Amino acid sequence: MVGAYNNGNNPSMEDRRLWKHVHDNVHGNIYLDPLSLKFIDTEQFQRLRDLKQLGLSHMVYPGAVHSRFEHSVGVYWLAGNAIEKLKAHQGLELDIDQADIQTVKLAGLLHDVGHGPFSHLFEREFLPAVIPGSKWSHEDMSLKMIDYMVDEHNIDIDSGCLKKVKEMIIASSHTAPVKTSKEKLFLYDIVANGRNGIDVDKFDYIVRDSRACGLGCNFQFERLLDTMQVIDNEICYRAKEYLTVHKLFYTRADLHRTVYTHAKVKAIELMFVDALVKADKYLHFSSFIHDPSQYWKLDDSILKTIETDDADELKESRDIIRRIRRRDLYQFCNEFTVPKDKLDHFKRVTAQDIICSQKSGAASLREEDIAVSNVKIDLTKGRNNPLESIKFFEDYDSKEKFPISKDQISHLLPAYNQDLIVRVYSKKPDLVDVVSEAFENFQMKTYGMKAQRVEYGDESSSPLPTWLNTLPRHTPSSDDPLESRRGILLAESWIEHSQDANIGKDQNEDVYWNLIMEDFNSRTESEPRTKDMMTGKWTRMYGDCQRFNAIYKHLTHKSEESDVDLVENAKTKRAKKKQKSVETTSVGGSTGGSTGGSQSESVSSLVSQDYRRKCDVAEEAYKAKKEKELGMLQCRELEFLMIDPSSLLLAKRAIIEMKQAEIMRKYPNAAP
Repeated sequence: MVGAYNNGNNPSMEDRRLWKHVHDNVHGNIYLDPLSLKFIDTEQFQRLRDLKQLGLSHMVYPGAVHSRFEHSVGVYWLAGNAIEKLKAHQGLELDIDQADIQTVKLAGLLHDVGHGPFSHLFEREFLPAVIPGSKWSHEDMSLKMIDYMVDEHNIDIDSGCLKKVKEMIIASSHTAPVKTSKEKLFLYDIVANGRNGIDVDKFDYIVRDSRACGLGCNFQFERLLDTMQVIDNEICYRAKEYLTVHKLFYTRADLHRTVYTHAKVKAIELMFVDALVKADKYLHFSSFIHDPSQYWKLDDSILKTIETDDADELKESRDIIRRIRRRDLYQFCNEFTVPKDKLDHFKRVTAQDIICSQKSGAASLREEDIAVSNVKIDLTKGRNNPLESIKFFEDYDSKEKFPISKDQISHLLPAYNQDLIVRVYSKKPDLVDVVSEAFENFQMKTYGMKAQRVEYGDESSSPLPTWLNTLPRHTPSSDDPLESRRGILLAESWIEHSQDANIGKDQNEDVYWNLIMEDFNSRTESEPRTKDMMTGKWTRMYGDCQRFNAIYKHLTHKSEESDVDLVENAKTKRAKKKQKSVETTSVGGSTGGSTGGSQSESVSSLVSQDYRRKCDVAEEAYKAKKEKELGMLQCRELEFLMIDPSSLLLAKRAIIEMKQAEIMRKYPNAAP
């Protein structure tokens, strides 16, 4: 729930009968004012119930079935809260009146009323395919739809208010018109912030999408709402909240990487775009995009319409949708992260580019055999860091605004703020190898390097991080115990720094916490792990078994070893240690070893196989570190110097770069 109720965003006793309230699973009770209800109770706004917020992502993340309707109501509520807080703290100074409050709330409510079906797929993938060069945007359609709703339903609204609502909705667009008034410009930054990207639209969808997908989210938008202040017509934030602002952008980037552009999600989207393009020749729904009276009839039910229509003209589209239903998806071949020095000259890769890179003598490929996805992930400001465009203030009595100095945020600033990833899929399973080879040839021809083969396991798990593509695959050396464990060290380091911040945060109350620690201490031959030591490293290892398995196998070149084999090997190791302990105890005439073994077995029976296997890996890594003298450079710190930060995920890069800088300052003679 955001803040306390107040008079502007909640009904007074006198007009309570004219308001309605709904209970939202993110914000709690939301109160809807009478004018907003006139827009909500229309066919055009109710259409948003039939537009899934995340398009086809629910086919990978089953919980992602929330709609644009609840998101729009959530943004309405947060917009009202934001302006009410400004009025409470600076009302007289800013001259915020009831008309301003109503305008901002309506902008939040109606900002997505012109959105197309299946999230952004409709305007970014489908329309360019059927209307080359299309510049259509859902923001522009929202403005047309609002006018249509007002006329169609005779909504009594002041023309000046209506104009400002539309200006606020399109404020972040590069085609945004000049503002009607230069006064109160801060109002235009609440719903769609074109100045620095901090707005209540992001606040709502980041929290709502994370919750629906079952992902952790430790971004607290309430802190920004509570600490913002207007200085010189610009919304600024208290300096001590710069980490919260940073977390906003990096959480958004992580959602883009792990959900919105998930490799399986993109495969399904590419298939559905093909189905839509073929169906459009018969259904002509691309012709609706300029007429609000027709456009509002388009929603996600298009899929079911195509699927159930028996027309011969839709057979190809039906076949593609049937493949989606039966999980016969386009096959992922590989992906390549564009080198940072090539970003300025990057051109979208097409199927034709891959075909032209095919070697002679191979099976002939056609454009209809290949699907290409060009994925761009940034922090909302392209290759610029958004923190540089945000103004802060020292305390609430201050009237001076300033940007955070680079020295203060240097550890948060990655070398690059944008990733471009090219993914290639084969539409036919029997052509995967041929397409993959052609894609590798394209990479070598264009960039002089190629990516390591990336395999995706469980559909709901995230892909391997891009930095794995830049690392050579090592074959363990029997002569060098440290080299033989290098893969484990890297996997261990990745696990520690890539898990969600919520994992293990309630360790004092976590029943598995003590089980893992007890199990580890009962079996290890190294020094016992204390709670503090485990807080820093070992507990993070139970974060995500599927990811750990994939990386462990990838880096140690053990793809032939199954999960069952890994578990059985771990059991064998424990049995040998246990037998050795019993033999030692028998020779010494002590019975303590037997008791300890029984206790270990009791604990092990409670801890899952995955947990125990990870403890074994941790133990092996720890022993390997102790076997090699590394001079002044500590074993723990070696891991960080092994990692190439230039191609890490945006949200993890700053952490690694900061730590590596600390190590190099501490040990000037050390070399990674």
